[in-house]
Amino acid sequence: MAHALYGIVAREVGVIDAAPRAGAGDASPQPGGSAPNAPVVWDLYSGVGSIGLSLAAQARAVLAVEAVPAAVADARENARLNGISNVCILEGDVAKVLRETAEGVRRLPEGLDRPDVIVVDPPRAGLAKKAVSRIGEAGAPRIVYVSCNPSTMAPNIAQLSEHGYRLQRVTPVDMFPHTPHVEAVALMSRSHVVA
Repeated sequence: MAHALYGIVAREVGVIDAAPRAGAGDASPQPGGSAPNAPVVWDLYSGVGSIGLSLAAQARAVLAVEAVPAAVADARENARLNGISNVCILEGDVAKVLRETAEGVRRLPEGLDRPDVIVVDPPRAGLAKKAVSRIGEAGAPRIVYVSCNPSTMAPNIAQLSEHGYRLQRVTPVDMFPHTPHVEAVALMSRSHVVA
């Protein structure tokens, strides 16, 4: 089931053309997309790094931000075990890290300061208002919002629209068959044309 979710996220990030076909095997992540148009991806609320690391092979670089120290340690170990070197994993509250970055208090490695796409996979409570503001200020052309809770995703999408983003599409992903739970992947864009 996870490969279906990650395939949809990869499509919305713009690194593949379509979601994987049923039964298609997953490619092992390799470090660093070398194409000149490979995106810089920010993976916010990254947990153990599953989404960001799955995108690393097609990204120029990935910035992952997570508040839980044990998850950060696991994400770093996952990157090491998979030989992924184009990922910078930071520990901290997303809104605080983005504020410190914007104010120059925290310096990001070269090339990571301007995201082409931001992926958010927040907890069930959704994005805090300060996080929404900081994400909007970052100015990425695309936001990919992954959620297991439509009741918090919807107001967050409305809040992000106040920063110039428009909802392009929402794709449901049935990660838990025969239950009422569904994941959703929303693509928001500052332009009205989806590549």
